[in-house]
Amino acid sequence: MTKKLPSLNVLKVFDTAARQGSFKLAAQELCLSPSAVSHQIRVLEEQLGVTLFERLNRSIKLTIEGEQYHKDIQTAMSLIERATDRLVGANQKKSITISCIPFVTNHFLIPHLPTLKQAHSDYSIKLLSQIKLVELKHGQVDLAVRYQKQDRNDLEYVPLTNVSLTPVCNPEYWRKFEQAGQGFDDHKFISLSVDTKTWTTWLSQFRPTNTLPDFEIELDNYQAVKQAAVQGLGLAMGYWPAVQDEVSKGNLIAPYGEQVSEFGAMYLVYPKVDQDRDSVRIIRDWMASIFQQFTVS
Repeated sequence: MTKKLPSLNVLKVFDTAARQGSFKLAAQELCLSPSAVSHQIRVLEEQLGVTLFERLNRSIKLTIEGEQYHKDIQTAMSLIERATDRLVGANQKKSITISCIPFVTNHFLIPHLPTLKQAHSDYSIKLLSQIKLVELKHGQVDLAVRYQKQDRNDLEYVPLTNVSLTPVCNPEYWRKFEQAGQGFDDHKFISLSVDTKTWTTWLSQFRPTNTLPDFEIELDNYQAVKQAAVQGLGLAMGYWPAVQDEVSKGNLIAPYGEQVSEFGAMYLVYPKVDQDRDSVRIIRDWMASIFQQFTVS
């Protein structure tokens, strides 16, 4: 007698809950109520005769059986999605959506976008320039560029370039600062309002007795921070390689250039189950060509 298999809808609910680690977040992604998600999981567990999640006080956790089942289900569902894409999308324009930190979009991706479009004119490319983390899923957001790794076994992290920190300023601003015989605390500091770590990281390594300075100018995007420094408005934290172009042009200098803090790396991120997709391969190769001049560890 053939054993009845779970429906794809139920498996999709299970996959989402397992990825999110939360029935509530899974419900938000699927546009369902948390109780509906919980009910679907109960139905699946009863059908399989296996407990897939541990129900904790305010969270859920996959059981050992649940982890293995999720791993197998992800692979199977990815195969189904690919087969459907090939069948339904054979005569349709293909698309790739990339979530990316705004200054990376502006500095590195957009200047090289014409090359990508020329080589792959059959694809439409969508760049989501945003800071917040988004869930990666084929057909919605396919890949992302991120600074830090999450504790996620289902995601592939491909290093693109190292990130390092040291303050930068306009050469004329530095000349006047030195002529005035001022000390470090006398700088006019420029900050990125959404960045709470870089100045603290650099100061703790090279000026541990200094407290976090009062910022005279706070801006909400790094392009503006960099331009404020170019205009001679003060000292800004330089993120390498984002400021390398202005330093090469002579518009910015690194007055404390030997005092460099390593700040991890930028990564191209995508679901492991999608690593063989043509769209992922195309973007992976394109990103590698953009960042190949920089050191990656």
